Amino acid sequence: SVFNADFELQIDELLGYYDDFVEQGGSLEEGLRFMPRFGPTVCSTKAAYDDGARVEYYSQNLGKWVIGIVRVVESVTGKAARSFRYDVAVERGQARVKVDLDHLRLPIQPGEFVEVFLRRGWQPGSLLKGSMNSGYSVQLDGNRDDGDGDGALLQNLHAHRLRRRFEIGEVVWVYSCSASGWLRGKVEEQLCEEGLAGEDG
Repeated sequence: SVFNADFELQIDELLGYYDDFVEQGGSLEEGLRFMPRFGPTVCSTKAAYDDGARVEYYSQNLGKWVIGIVRVVESVTGKAARSFRYDVAVERGQARVKVDLDHLRLPIQPGEFVEVFLRRGWQPGSLLKGSMNSGYSVQLDGNRDDGDGDGALLQNLHAHRLRRRFEIGEVVWVYSCSASGWLRGKVEEQLCEEGLAGEDG
């Protein structure tokens, strides 16, 4: 998985879509997509992203995240059931069709809590500045350190070494499916992943 952790969520509000979700055979434990804590602001429909949104796309061929523009294609099947397809136009490359949501994320912004992949595994910190092209600067949690220990200031990091970090007890928004859209929940537990962001795990 490309996300920063697997979480067990306590869904405390279903935004009025619970009945539709259950009627289509869905469960709250399966198919949940972990997205930034500001989830509902990224899309005005029940799609995961607005058409034309700027995203990061994980290219398995390149083994890294690249900038792209998502194109949302909506289709309606029987009983007015809606579904969405996500295509991505990447910079200096061919369009990617039917991209799985596991390979998309919004660009990480300064001030966000993150984890950085180091030799000793994923370490917590905060993003100070940076971009996909210029590299990222991250302040690790803890007392300041001149190396890569606790409190170190790390610079020129590539995107595949970063992932978002959500604190236990934090209220987040989770993208469930085209019927339910975004659901509000709370992080109850963090389960560690070992690989780099973007690798299947």
